[in-house]
Amino acid sequence: MKNTIKAQAHFSFQGKTFSPGLQIDLDALLTAGQNLSRLHERLARANDIDTYSYAYEVMESSDIEFSEATGLASEFMDEHGQFDLPGFSEAWKTEQMQQQLLHLAQKHMQINSLDEIEGLKQTLLAAYQAGAKKAD
Repeated sequence: MKNTIKAQAHFSFQGKTFSPGLQIDLDALLTAGQNLSRLHERLARANDIDTYSYAYEVMESSDIEFSEATGLASEFMDEHGQFDLPGFSEAWKTEQMQQQLLHLAQKHMQINSLDEIEGLKQTLLAAYQAGAKKAD
């Protein structure tokens, strides 16, 4: 399932209430090696708010709330609209690594699950981690 989340800021400017929002594809974000920095700027650009305007300055001082999380991301949302990106990012990396290991096991061993053979998952994880340490 795709990992997405909606980011939204609420603020008032010149007697008007604004609620610019943006749907974020977290898979694409993390695959590109990006994070949620400069989120106010992304919100402004997606909602035609000039980043050199007073409206943008007011928006920058407002908190960003998150909602509508899908996939693994939903496990890292709290009831107050906060999102644990570092926690999600680590879980996402682990999930991606496990998918790669499963693909290799399917290709070379014709199995459908790393749990089919006792100890296989732990062995592949250990080999992966040893290779990652050697690459550093």
